Amino acid sequence: MPKTLLAICLALVSLNISTNVESFRGGYTLNLGLGAAALLNGHLLNVEFVPMLHQDLDGIQLETDWSLVASWSKSF
Repeated sequence: MPKTLLAICLALVSLNISTNVESFRGGYTLNLGLGAAALLNGHLLNVEFVPMLHQDLDGIQLETDWSLVASWSKSF
């Protein structure tokens, strides 16, 4: 295959990939974190529930309904 034909084929393939289009990335999100922390015998436990209040995503992206974050730490 000649180099110019290969370059044209690669260019056409890259045009069809949605992650190559910059206008399909980004957007705005608004969420609210509701959490609690507990200190038990030197162990710090954290839990946070984060519901999504509003999303305005650009292009083809997966939306987020909610997230749950938990952590555990020990100080010594």
